[in-house]
Amino acid sequence: MQGDIRENILCDLLYFGQIPIFELRISFPQYVDGTNSLGAKKLNGYYRTEAETINRTARKENLQRAIRRVRASGSGTAFPIHSLIQNFYITRNDEGFLSIVVDRYYYCGGSAGKTIRRADLWDKQKGTRVPISRFFLKNKPPKTLILKEIERQILVQQKENEIEFFKSPLLLARKFFQPTNLFLTNNGLTVFFPQGCIASAKEGILCYKIPLKQLFSCWKKEYRPKELSTDDENLQFIHYL
Repeated sequence: MQGDIRENILCDLLYFGQIPIFELRISFPQYVDGTNSLGAKKLNGYYRTEAETINRTARKENLQRAIRRVRASGSGTAFPIHSLIQNFYITRNDEGFLSIVVDRYYYCGGSAGKTIRRADLWDKQKGTRVPISRFFLKNKPPKTLILKEIERQILVQQKENEIEFFKSPLLLARKFFQPTNLFLTNNGLTVFFPQGCIASAKEGILCYKIPLKQLFSCWKKEYRPKELSTDDENLQFIHYL
């Protein structure tokens, strides 16, 4: 059973006197399978506990940092509002597994903030997170194959001047590739590189799609989707920034 994914939100706008200084918005998923199974309870408990922890920590640490800066700046109502905003995206939801990407954006002053991404893969029946390596023969992603496709796409982007890469992005892609920075889609998987790894931070988080057809030789048969989506979008957005 696929089940439904609903959005829960913890949000607030915090003030120092009459000055708004910190925006807090934490969006997190709730998996509804119609039976309130143990797997759903564990998955939902994980994200709710995490959201509540982030909420408490932000009110102590991030808020106090903003207060110190507004005091130091003496800028009053011109103070730029600091923020912590979390969103999530469902990238695959089938009978057995649920792939969720979590983006957490921090802004603590200056010209720009930073987004940190995490990919979670869940066994819905057990309510446990599982490594993406479970889907591959020999229980490990085919690093050589994946990097070859990433390098091909980077070369295309360089030729078309789409991205402001650092020097030697192919070497940097090999250096910063992490098997944990992958998430499943209906079409295969997507690799992402954090901000500032292989290109200027202003380019954001760079993503590279690896089509399932390129992974057939090393993808376990029992985990191949019954039907391949023709949709080119990486993410099915639950909430837009």
